[in-house]
Parts: sequence; structure tokens; C-alpha cells
Amino acid sequence: MRYYPVFIDLAGQRAVVLGGGRIATEKVASLLEAGAKVTVIASMLSEAIERLVADGSVDAIRRDYLPGDLAGARLVIDASDDVAINRQSWEEAETSGILINVVDRPAQCRFIAPAIVRRDPLLIAISTSGESPFLASTMRARLERWIGREWGPFTALVGRIRRDPSHDRALDLWIVSDNLRKGAATNAVQLAELLHARGLLRDRSRGARPAPSAA
Repeated sequence: MRYYPVFIDLAGQRAVVLGGGRIATEKVASLLEAGAKVTVIASMLSEAIERLVADGSVDAIRRDYLPGDLAGARLVIDASDDVAINRQSWEEAETSGILINVVDRPAQCRFIAPAIVRRDPLLIAISTSGESPFLASTMRARLERWIGREWGPFTALVGRIRRDPSHDRALDLWIVSDNLRKGAATNAVQLAELLHARGLLRDRSRGARPAPSAA
């Protein structure tokens, strides 16, 4: 199977998680990080989910899923580990046109969750199209070592420059990539700001040679 890679804006959108165990807890955390309005449906909830319910971060329906519970959801993750619930939730989501992932059941998934390297606002997703989650996790660990946290503020700097009405050209990553590879985030940011001030930023996005691997 070939997947179409896409990042979904879930800010303020209803997301439903079925189940209240360890996997459901992990899914709830990642959805909250994306800004979703999360509802958990399960008869038993983990301590972590209970805390989120107590502080108002998550809504909970304290029973097992029933048909109709997915109404208004943008996205659903079924981590109930219940075959009957898996079938019913899949059928409702398919009928309603809702994206659904039934954990560990590839045939009942309209999307899969990749392994993530997060250097906000830089986000890197790794997927094996469901073939090997372990391999995806291994690749993530390697990328996390290679792509340091300095890439976060640097990416934010690039964004600020692109939004600057006085200078609408993108930052030339060729100039600062060596600093980033060496972990010299401060030097890279200072150099970028100096180049911006002098009007020496160039846009290589059209017809230019590709940026080096570190960029």
C-alpha cells in the first residue's frame, strides 16, 4: 500500500479516542499536542487520562463505545483492543467519512501515525507504510541525534524572515548549514540575522541546486 503523506491541522477539532489504556493514553497526548479537542470513550481510564479529565484538558464518556459516538469527529483512533468495537467504529467512520485508525489493524486504518522527530516548528515524519514500526522508531532515534534542537529556533528564524514585509526572500540555508551541522546554533542565528540586515539573503527555491543534506 502506498500512502499519501499529509500533515493535518487539528487545532480546535474534535478527535475521539476509544479505549483508556496505555496506547490510548499515548494517542491522547499526541492529539492534545496538536491542539485537538479530545474525547475519550472507555469504561476504564488510565491514571494519566484521569488527570487530564480532572484538569479539563480532555472530555470523557465513561462507558464502551456505542454507534453514534463519532458524530462530529474529524479524526478517530480506536485503541480499545476489542474486535466488536473495532468493527463498529470502522463502519461508522467509513459511513460518516471520518478518518479512523484502528490500532494494530492495518485493514481498518484510513491513516497511520508516523514516528515523529519534533524540533518545533520543524516536524519530521518517518513511516514504513505500516511494515515495521520498530524500524521507523530506529530511524527516528538516529535523526534525533543528527538533527539537534538548534534546528527549532533556526526554523522559526527562517519563518520570521519570510514574513518580514521588508524582505520577502527565503534565507539561504547554504550559508549557515555548516554551523548547524556543528551544533553552533548561536553562530548560525547571528550569521542569519547579519545577512538579513545586509540584504544578502537569497531565494534558491526555484531552479537552484538542492540544499545539502543538513538543510
